[in-house]
Amino acid sequence: ELALAPAERALQLDPTRNDYRLLRGMVARQLHDYERAEEILELALRDAPEDFYVRNQLALVLAEQEDVDKRSRAVELARANLKQYPSSPRARSTLGWAYLQAGEPALEETTLREALQMDGRHADTLYFAARAWEKRGRMDLARQAVQAAIAAPRPFHFRREAQNWQETVLLKEPDLKKKP
Repeated sequence: ELALAPAERALQLDPTRNDYRLLRGMVARQLHDYERAEEILELALRDAPEDFYVRNQLALVLAEQEDVDKRSRAVELARANLKQYPSSPRARSTLGWAYLQAGEPALEETTLREALQMDGRHADTLYFAARAWEKRGRMDLARQAVQAAIAAPRPFHFRREAQNWQETVLLKEPDLKKKP
């Protein structure tokens, strides 16, 4: 919330600068104002269609919305990023989350596993994997991943959700499937 006013001022100073748009879009996303983030990031993408960060943030924003078409577009944007940046764990992680949100479990599982193998310390990736494991009834793995995400020193978008989920579900839910 503290970043909102400076990000808004920067965008007002020069609404055509994509770095200001990206910053303001990221702030809107952090505040869970997905419609505003989408609006700003769409402008940025129009002017820089190959920009990894803009595409990645827009994919994450679209994946969070309930609209099926937006979630499909999130998958398309994330696929484009992964195609352009195949060695990026962030691109792979975002694609895995977009698959999960779009209801494509077979693709999501493989993609998130690859992202974790590339960088198993990134809080967003750990959170995404935890949510995927929850859907599969792997509460033991979900607990481990969400605890690691919460313990990560860097800020991440889903920290509050991860903490609430851990307190209300993961600490109370018995394992539905045990690891063999």
